[in-house]
Amino acid sequence: MKKKSDASSDDAELRRRAEQQVATHPESPADGDSARRLLHELQVYKIELEMQNEALREAQEEAELGLERYVELYDHAPVGYLTLSRTGIIDRANLAAAGLLGLERGKLIRRNFEFFVARQDVPAYRGLMERVYAGGAKETVALALAGQSQRFVRVEASADETGTNARVALLDITERKRAEQVLKDNEEKFRSIYEGSNDAIMLLTDKGFFDCNARTLELFGLGGKDEFIFLHPSQLSPPFQPDGRDSFSAANEKIEAGFSRGSGHFEWVHQRKNGEVFPADVSFTAFTYQGHRVLQATVRDITERKRAEAAILQLNEDLERKTAGLESANRVLQAFSDAISQDLRGPLQALDSCSRLLRKGYRDQLDAEGQRLLQGVRDNAEKMVQLMDELLVFSRVGRPQPAAGGEGEPTDDPDQLLI
Repeated sequence: MKKKSDASSDDAELRRRAEQQVATHPESPADGDSARRLLHELQVYKIELEMQNEALREAQEEAELGLERYVELYDHAPVGYLTLSRTGIIDRANLAAAGLLGLERGKLIRRNFEFFVARQDVPAYRGLMERVYAGGAKETVALALAGQSQRFVRVEASADETGTNARVALLDITERKRAEQVLKDNEEKFRSIYEGSNDAIMLLTDKGFFDCNARTLELFGLGGKDEFIFLHPSQLSPPFQPDGRDSFSAANEKIEAGFSRGSGHFEWVHQRKNGEVFPADVSFTAFTYQGHRVLQATVRDITERKRAEAAILQLNEDLERKTAGLESANRVLQAFSDAISQDLRGPLQALDSCSRLLRKGYRDQLDAEGQRLLQGVRDNAEKMVQLMDELLVFSRVGRPQPAAGGEGEPTDDPDQLLI
């Protein structure tokens, strides 16, 4: 109704303008003259036709200009556009679509779009088109394209007003898909390392734990992650730490420091589900996970290391005690050696000197047996002196030696041989 009303008003306006033009003509008819009135009507009608033709021409020019603009926008749009028949035949395609599908635009026409879809994604494409024609609403799906390029597109399709064709938009998402695959591969690699680690690895916020690996459950003797999730670190610790601080406050302080510094490393005493406590080496690393700041805590049981450290400490203490005892024994030996040197060396030297004097002065008065016995005295005296020298050398190993000339030499002076 509105279109008819608009058309009537346009016709009335055209007639009004035509009559104005005829009124200015010098041969305008006089009232009552039918011939002139008819001529007037014909002139008005002619002018109306001319004006209508002019309006149609202007409208056609505008339509052609709009069509050219549409075609230009359609052809050079950064998004691929296709028009598909109900059977999937390509009726129309723009340049971007030709580029994505890897074929000249002219060669795309009358080809079935399914030919360009990777085999594994054909069922997804068919399901998309079934939904489009069944419901009429816009449907979307991500598809891999066939060929060696390994390209991916997001397909948005909707049926036209007649329901016989589909308008399809193709958006290149290859880089996004590749980034997603890299991210997926990295996540799988991280998960493999995470789950296969010999150390207990857990993730937590300031509220508590929200994930862990299998080693964590084994370390604390837990049956599953449902027992671990939402626990606070203090709930896996004795009430107090060795320094006397309560575990809840101390753990919160460590967590806060880990978030503020980005990392942390310290020793902690943990407690298993069965109540057994054990020393642990703990390291923190802060990072962003799913838009939130979290801590990755790595916990290692250092019970054996602590035992080894205690054993080494005990061995060092034993060694120090034995070293002190050895030094004391060395001092006793030195004192004993010095005493022997002072108390026995003089008499032995006198004995040796006397035996030499006897042999020198009374050789002719001694028979063979006396000579043998006298020589035995001298030989044993020399052996005793040699043994004392060796004992003194042994007792002084590692210590400064006394100045030479401190010991007396044998003498033949009878006045010095008195004992």
